[in-house]
Amino acid sequence: FVNTLQRKIEKFDDTVSWINREEELFNKPISTFPELDEIKDFTKPFVDLITFSYRWFLKKNIWMRGDFDTLTLSEIEITIDEFYKDASNMQKLLRVKCKEMLSQNYSKRYEGIIDDIDMNLWPAPLKIAHQTINSMQEFRVSIY
Repeated sequence: FVNTLQRKIEKFDDTVSWINREEELFNKPISTFPELDEIKDFTKPFVDLITFSYRWFLKKNIWMRGDFDTLTLSEIEITIDEFYKDASNMQKLLRVKCKEMLSQNYSKRYEGIIDDIDMNLWPAPLKIAHQTINSMQEFRVSIY
């Protein structure tokens, strides 16, 4: 689903580029598409998060179900640390983005309560980031 959404947005971008080239050719004012920009601004962090989470779970499954003879603890630890650092940064950025959307009263924003104690009330991207980070922490504990 995420890839389909990404391809559709890219197709819209191509169409916008074509329209702008045609307008330029006919010396017309270049059209702007603020709604498309808003949609891209809304979906890009979520698409990046889904892609990142997918890469983490894929890597974890390779370690869990793959060839154990080729695994080295130091490489796994380094990879987990890199994933964890990236996930923490992504979670911080998403938290800021959600707060920004809420404070500026965007029409397109993630629903949820950002600073609630109950994770089930958080916006979807923050839930996914939290679950991914928890998976990393649990995996780190299980390798020792």
